[in-house]
Amino acid sequence: MNEDPLNLKLKRLLVLLRDYQEPHWYAYFSEAADLLAAGRIEPAKRKIRGAYGGMCSFSDALYFTGAPPETAKEGYQLRDEVYALSQPSGFFGSLRRFGF
Repeated sequence: MNEDPLNLKLKRLLVLLRDYQEPHWYAYFSEAADLLAAGRIEPAKRKIRGAYGGMCSFSDALYFTGAPPETAKEGYQLRDEVYALSQPSGFFGSLRRFGF
């Protein structure tokens, strides 16, 4: 059985958040992971998207304290990939990807 890419990337991101002193974001994204596990896909995606944008958001307040450079780089890449995978699906989600 293939696991959903969002779930896989979110699980890996959670490991990095836990291991590199990001307890606030670990708790936040754990809630999203719990929603995914319960089959509540769209609420999980909304929860994820809620962390991005604005002052002190996940977009700009993420440090991976003590992580080796390659691990931090992986974490930042996962941050971007999780956001991309959280975008709405369907017709309107497709329009958003094209800037509408």
